[in-house]
Amino acid sequence: MLGRILGEVIRAQAGDRTFQLVESVRQCAGDGRRAGHAAVDALHDILATESLAEQLHVIRALAIPVLARLMIASGCL
Repeated sequence: MLGRILGEVIRAQAGDRTFQLVESVRQCAGDGRRAGHAAVDALHDILATESLAEQLHVIRALAIPVLARLMIASGCL
């Protein structure tokens, strides 16, 4: 549910292209994690040509679910 809402917010605030970039990064990182290695080179290839503003959108989008899980685990939510 949080992921769907976050996706809607990203699309509304930053556009479909940014949403697709976030999804590409999320998928790449997940694939690397499932394969048992960090996908640093692949993530670099995805993000290297993006502007700092686009990179910041990705960082923020990926940080929000992590922060929410931490807050839930600690009893804040």
